[in-house]
Amino acid sequence: MRRYVSSRLFLSLIFMVSVLTIPVIALYISRSATSQTSQGQPPPTVVNETEALQVERLTTEVADPQLGGMRYILKLKNVSDKKIIRFAIEQPNGGVTSVDYTTGVGALLPGATEKIDIADYSETQPGTASSSSQPKRIIIRLAMFEDGSSEGDFKTHQRFANRYSGRKTQLKRINAILKEALTTSKDLRQIASQISALPDEAPPGEDKAIGEGYVEAKQTALHLLNSLMEWQTTSKNNPNAARGVLARSSADLVGISRPEEGITRIMNSNQILIERSGNR
Repeated sequence: MRRYVSSRLFLSLIFMVSVLTIPVIALYISRSATSQTSQGQPPPTVVNETEALQVERLTTEVADPQLGGMRYILKLKNVSDKKIIRFAIEQPNGGVTSVDYTTGVGALLPGATEKIDIADYSETQPGTASSSSQPKRIIIRLAMFEDGSSEGDFKTHQRFANRYSGRKTQLKRINAILKEALTTSKDLRQIASQISALPDEAPPGEDKAIGEGYVEAKQTALHLLNSLMEWQTTSKNNPNAARGVLARSSADLVGISRPEEGITRIMNSNQILIERSGNR
């Protein structure tokens, strides 16, 4: 009888240990799989179609602890002896990141570096799980130089060149309106109305990127004119608040005392962009 009880007790203990062990093993397997999914992804391959841009470093990290996704930080260096005014990078999800220096500092100088931050949430989107086994790629498509030449994909170059061409054409039209306004003392609203009436689309048969350049130049000019109008209205009652309007709008307008001075500064800023657009 004692042996029978001991046997039953022994079998019960074995059963309890087995029941407790199974969840632990399952939990371990689950954690292991999660770790491989989130941390085991290989970094994307960088394909460089230029010689002027050199990849100095690629950093990969989780984009968001809750949303998931990946964040790629690419450090590029201009190893050529030319100034780069624009470059384009194709992201792993197919989108394109474009950096344009003509509206700011003017160029990426020889020897200078730039960091590009790319977020990729394609793995977290519905229906994209099957693509996780496919190798990710970051493609440096284009480096465009100040002299109008470029390295990389010709179609990308042509699209940007046409956009610059459209921007340049529109800026010349805008400056003609502004110059005429200074001699006739037109109201700021009249000037804005004339600029709003300028074309938004490329001529028939021309690349639509030309129209994108039209829109870019027009939106910038109208933004500055709207700031001038707000400044003019606010300055009558609150000069301090009026100065804040200009500071938030653009450095080109800070410190003006008359609308005519603001118009002249917009013309000068446009002229710089015209010269930076070059013959592309």
